[in-house]
Amino acid sequence: STSEGNRRLNERHTLNLPGTAAYEGRESSCLLQDLSLSGAGVLDRVLEGAKRGSTLALKIAGLGEYTGQIMALTPSSTHISLEFDETVLVKIEQFIQGRKRAA
Repeated sequence: STSEGNRRLNERHTLNLPGTAAYEGRESSCLLQDLSLSGAGVLDRVLEGAKRGSTLALKIAGLGEYTGQIMALTPSSTHISLEFDETVLVKIEQFIQGRKRAA
């Protein structure tokens, strides 16, 4: 069903993977705390100098490099939206399932 598909895409998965965020001509190390298959994610810190709507290139250990946008900045985190194509979705879903099995 569509609602089940939406739930699958929007469910947040805890990852806590180290990465590097490039934005506004800067670069910052970060931790991708969680990610949904729709591309919504949360970084563990505020990216200094970032603005809502800034373009972001995020390189994540074990997952690859993705582009997206900064959606919101809180006092302790940065909310992002990454762009995934179908191939990437499969890869990320397999990665998440592999981590769940290993847990």
